[in-house]
Amino acid sequence: MIFRKVDPFHIKNGVKHLHTFILITAGFTAGGSLLQGFIARENSMTGKIHSLESFETVDGPGIRFVVFMQGCPLRCLYCHNPDTWDVKAKPQYEMSPEELLVEALRYKSFIAKGGVTVTGGEPLLQAEFLKEFFILCRREKTHTALDTSGAVFNEKVKELLHYTDLVLLDIKSLSRDMHQKNNRGCSGSYFADTGLPEKREYSRMDKACARTGADGR
Repeated sequence: MIFRKVDPFHIKNGVKHLHTFILITAGFTAGGSLLQGFIARENSMTGKIHSLESFETVDGPGIRFVVFMQGCPLRCLYCHNPDTWDVKAKPQYEMSPEELLVEALRYKSFIAKGGVTVTGGEPLLQAEFLKEFFILCRREKTHTALDTSGAVFNEKVKELLHYTDLVLLDIKSLSRDMHQKNNRGCSGSYFADTGLPEKREYSRMDKACARTGADGR
């Protein structure tokens, strides 16, 4: 059998796409883990991805493959990645969950004791896509972490949490005034001492994480 080395990405409308292909499981391994074959389909759900990092050590336990999603409802003055804000911007990558898994598993031997972290931007803007991706990661026994401001919390997010191993919840501000000054955007990303809906929302997310084990405890 002859194998030909190819660039796994092709360019379409200025955006990188992973070539669609079929993985045959007979004898095929990725980082020592047998893939339960799948087809990466052209019409599959796609995620808008700003960038990928293959060897990170500060975004969760161990060595991580990090996915930066495109789009964020906040406008934090101290944001490290303001180029991820615009939800309408053309992303560097558009991938299906299956295609993103293939890219992550290229580094399986490095991230075996770490895992995959999804950040942004605000990853919860694409919760449905991430749920499908995390389901695939779980099948491959790959640890998943979600780095989020908690600015989005709905039924799709709750479903995602069931397949998330760890949530890195980034509380942006401690009061409404600080939030309005430093974190312009949606109002669900600050924590007050008493009585505000945002505190209850964070409490709900914390409880949801605890129920699914995504709090790491």
